[in-house]
Amino acid sequence: MYGATGLVGGWCLQLLADMDGDRRSTGLHDEHGRLGRHGRSLLLPSDVTPKWAIAGRSPGRLQPLAQRYGVEMLVADASDGDAAFDAIAAAATVVVAVGGPYRAAAPRLLIAACARTPGVSYLDLTGEYTFVADAIDQHNETARRCGALLVTMCGP
Repeated sequence: MYGATGLVGGWCLQLLADMDGDRRSTGLHDEHGRLGRHGRSLLLPSDVTPKWAIAGRSPGRLQPLAQRYGVEMLVADASDGDAAFDAIAAAATVVVAVGGPYRAAAPRLLIAACARTPGVSYLDLTGEYTFVADAIDQHNETARRCGALLVTMCGP
């Protein structure tokens, strides 16, 4: 998850921690301490435990979150260039981008890296129509050739 240190990133961390069985988050469980119906995650079957990591621009802000949740931390900023974003895409099956603004350089580098990484799926929450139009124009053919899946505007 790229953008872990932001507001939406914090909410996503709570949900991911709940999928791992971590009950430290608040407000996401029913009166019996369960997430979803029948005590199972709404997102995954009960016998599946996801492996997840956090990513973002600031190692100083990511480090405490990585320690708290016991996950790997990946750092990539626009000044790091393509290689840092390629590393995120290569380490993932699914990349969820929750850090905007998407018109900034880092989100554009991230979606480009995902488009050229075979088999990766990219999802974001953008509501920025120009970003979506640019993503289609610039990355659709590459993603198709690589078998990557780019899904924008999952949130709005």
